Amino acid sequence: MLPSAKSRRFRVAMMALPIALGIVPFARTLTHDLVWDDHYVVSQVEDAYARDGVTGVWKAPFLSDPDVAAVYYRPIVNLSFLADARVADRAPWPFHVTNLLLHVVACLLVFGLVRRIFSDAVAGAAAAALFAVLPVHVESVAFVSARTDLWGAVFGFGSLLAWYAAGSAVSGFRRVAWLCGSVVLYAAGCLAKEVVVLLPILVMTWSFASSPRSAARPLDRARRAGLVALCMLPGLAAVLAFRAWAVGGTGAGEGWTPLALAEPGLAGRGFLWMCRLLAAPWPHNALYTRDQLDVTVTTAIVGLLAAGVHLTPFRYKGVRVAWLAAPCLLLFLLPVLAVPSDTTVVIAERYLYLPSVGLCILAGAAFSWGVARRPRETIAVGSAVVVAFAVVSFVRAGVWANDDVLTEDLVRKAPGAALAWDMRGQVRLKQQRYDEALAAFDRAVTLEPADAAYHNDAGIALRRLGRPDLAVIAFRRSLELNPDATGVRLNLAYACISLRDTACIEDQRQALARQDPSALQDLDSVLRGGQQRLGR
Repeated sequence: MLPSAKSRRFRVAMMALPIALGIVPFARTLTHDLVWDDHYVVSQVEDAYARDGVTGVWKAPFLSDPDVAAVYYRPIVNLSFLADARVADRAPWPFHVTNLLLHVVACLLVFGLVRRIFSDAVAGAAAAALFAVLPVHVESVAFVSARTDLWGAVFGFGSLLAWYAAGSAVSGFRRVAWLCGSVVLYAAGCLAKEVVVLLPILVMTWSFASSPRSAARPLDRARRAGLVALCMLPGLAAVLAFRAWAVGGTGAGEGWTPLALAEPGLAGRGFLWMCRLLAAPWPHNALYTRDQLDVTVTTAIVGLLAAGVHLTPFRYKGVRVAWLAAPCLLLFLLPVLAVPSDTTVVIAERYLYLPSVGLCILAGAAFSWGVARRPRETIAVGSAVVVAFAVVSFVRAGVWANDDVLTEDLVRKAPGAALAWDMRGQVRLKQQRYDEALAAFDRAVTLEPADAAYHNDAGIALRRLGRPDLAVIAFRRSLELNPDATGVRLNLAYACISLRDTACIEDQRQALARQDPSALQDLDSVLRGGQQRLGR
């Protein structure tokens, strides 16, 4: 039998469980390198700081990419990157320490939140334990650039916990203080992850779930829930003001179309895949492109069952659990439906970090209900699931050790994804293994011959192999597909310099004079200095 739930030792033990489980599977990430987008994101933050100090970092977009219409504004994340970079001169370990600490804090907040909802520490510990070891959380913890999900969870769960505390406050002053804290945390969450903006809707649905039927009439509960949600409007207004000041407007970008509107079928398949990964989190992959989202019978059945579980009519201690779980899944999975339609990567496991809390709440309530009736069997099954997930997460975390290991895993699991081969080639290019880089880029070109970037990358590899004649062919093909690519035009000009092809050089000078005069200055400085430089 479990010790008394009222004892101090019991409460401490329940809190220690998610802390330990949040650390153990991911401790190996502390020795990992920065991978994938990490280098680019951190460099952007450092460049913004060098130009304009902390203000520049606060105003800088997150992962600014001219090829993507959407602009992500996440200053909280940027500032945390800056702090990590200055701790140890951009050594990887401070970034991974921060990610791990944020994950542990998120686990503790899940414990506190579920414990407060059900007034049950066992349910809270079970929910937090599952949240701590879910294999789909590996990417969010091990991938530094996925810190947006961690900050969003910490601030979002913290805001919900403060809202619950306000509801049970004994004095008006404390109630107002907790509500103000909830609003501030909500605003901070919106500045870390855009989907947190939907938190007021979650507050309203949870108000109905947590209110006993006899407490008030449905209309009264609706009014109370609406008032609580209205309290968050100042936080939303502050977020929109910051966005307008920093990036101008909402940050959606010109020409941005949500995937759900442009390709509803693909968005639906992405949603089913995400539900499937939540219920059966293997095999894992860091890359899910359009071609990989074929929905098999197994995927459809498991995905629909996972979504259906969130709608269970199960009540625990008078709380309608479906009113807690289903909104988490639906609201926080909206990024799958709203990603830009021109994106290559449609879904990612890190998108499940916030939505998974609904499943964890459901599992925590079911576990505590089972412990009260058949304690030995329930504890045995629950422990087996947590241990199995912890082992899978530990193994999976090793894939994110460095770019070499990660891209090897990508091409092994997604051999038909051109982006995976291009990423593999970029890693080999950095390692100066140019033959292998060219082989990877050629594979990407074969898989997606209409993508200009892959031809450009192949041309860069050819130049570094001392084959400017073949590089010129690759660069020209890239420009046929994307004539406005200034960087590719510069690469072509540098290859022509190697070949002493004056006609080609002059053609590129004239094109650059029309497209980008600053790039023309770069080319002219190379010509004047008689230098030979590799393409950008």
